[in-house]
Amino acid sequence: MLCLTAVAPAQVADLRVAVVGPTSTEAAVLLRAIESGVGATVRAIPCDRVGRDSFWNVDVVVVDWPAAEDLPTELLGEFGRWPHATVLTHGCAARWADALGLPAPETLLRSRAGELGPAVERMKMGSAAVTRHGNLLYLPKTIVVEELLAAVVRRAAQFRLDHPVVRASDDDKRARIRELAAAVSLDVPALDVSELAKQLGEQPAWKKLVTELFPDGPGATVGSRGWRRWLKRNAKSLAFDAGRSEWRLDHLARRVGVASAEYRGSRRVVVGPSDPVAARLAARVVARYGGDALRDLSTFSCWLGDRHVMWDRRRGYFRIENHTKVPPGRRATPWKVVVHDTHRDAELIWGGGPPPRPRISGRSTVRQLSQLAFLPLLLRRASATVQVREGESTADHVRLEVKLAESHCDLTSVFVLDVEVPSASVVAIERYSGERLRERWELLEVTPCGPIQLPSRWRDVRSRRGREFVIASPAWNPDLPERLSDSKDYIAGPRSK
Repeated sequence: MLCLTAVAPAQVADLRVAVVGPTSTEAAVLLRAIESGVGATVRAIPCDRVGRDSFWNVDVVVVDWPAAEDLPTELLGEFGRWPHATVLTHGCAARWADALGLPAPETLLRSRAGELGPAVERMKMGSAAVTRHGNLLYLPKTIVVEELLAAVVRRAAQFRLDHPVVRASDDDKRARIRELAAAVSLDVPALDVSELAKQLGEQPAWKKLVTELFPDGPGATVGSRGWRRWLKRNAKSLAFDAGRSEWRLDHLARRVGVASAEYRGSRRVVVGPSDPVAARLAARVVARYGGDALRDLSTFSCWLGDRHVMWDRRRGYFRIENHTKVPPGRRATPWKVVVHDTHRDAELIWGGGPPPRPRISGRSTVRQLSQLAFLPLLLRRASATVQVREGESTADHVRLEVKLAESHCDLTSVFVLDVEVPSASVVAIERYSGERLRERWELLEVTPCGPIQLPSRWRDVRSRRGREFVIASPAWNPDLPERLSDSKDYIAGPRSK
């Protein structure tokens, strides 16, 4: 348990924190300390009420799990999809790390720098040493709240999209890989992954080796050609795990387009500080389109033409059912259903295929929906960084630059909102990759949807044909059909004409 004292106030933009622990006086002190010290909205969740859906609309989870309580097995099974930062107190940190198959906090502290992996960081905060592993922050045994706890929670929020890369040591795994590598004369620690793709042979020994060596790869059923493609595509995103002698995929490095070897420690911060002037205008924009109500949107559905979208935001499942009929003589890939996991930014069900026909993903649709329909409501989230583009703004018209670190968003894109200052209305949204303008959408129509005003009709001004993005029949927290995440057939009917 924690050594707690009072805490001085500080403010963070729209940060939501959940505190999990016993309903005791000490837990109540912890709750008050975070609420006053971080300026966040905090709620307590007793251990016996923790479930898969307990944290869907929070940014940071603080866990003070009692030693006498069994760990929440169902929740631990969801950790790979967990889009939250998590602060673990000293009393439960080692237990949780062991249950998740991760190195213990003490192991990370004793390890040499080269063994830590890209997502491990030792941070000096006040008089205490805090260890971070991906989106997990481990507190020391005794802390003084006023100099540490508020800072740790704020710091944790910046790493909500990171995940642990290295795993707990495994001597048996190292021995298997050493034996398999010796059979093909391969030096695993000094391995150049790009060169391995060229050396990879058809012999069974090679397939056994790469399957053990790259646990995040395409698997034992894929042939050498498929493995070569995967290795070439992911070579820069792989990190060596010395405790297991294997190479693991650094998902965050891949998403931001940076080599894992160069993307370490504090560089992995995806969310930066916002300009105070931009933050004040952002708060007005959010209020204009519905304020904080988006936090309560657990399910959403709409139609995009003849595509029916159903989104369980609580569980992270984004489903599209396609009712478009391909006209005779027109070349197009027919497909029925796509399901995208928005927590992991990965496909659960692909549309289209099989090869050589292209596969259809839901990623671009969920990103476009978030970019156009929901971005004006996300500007005050802890996941958003907002700045004013000074040279492009006037007193009545401001260009607001936004970087968004949501689990399903494109982390390489920068958005610029044209905002009319008197009304705090969004006129247009641009998307940039680096310095290059990719899209500019002008807002044509807003539709009421529950308690929010949903930007529902947009025109792509860069399109020669005046392409539009139209959200029809939006529904706020509808009851969604069962089997949303796994059914490959229609589970909802066609659109009523």
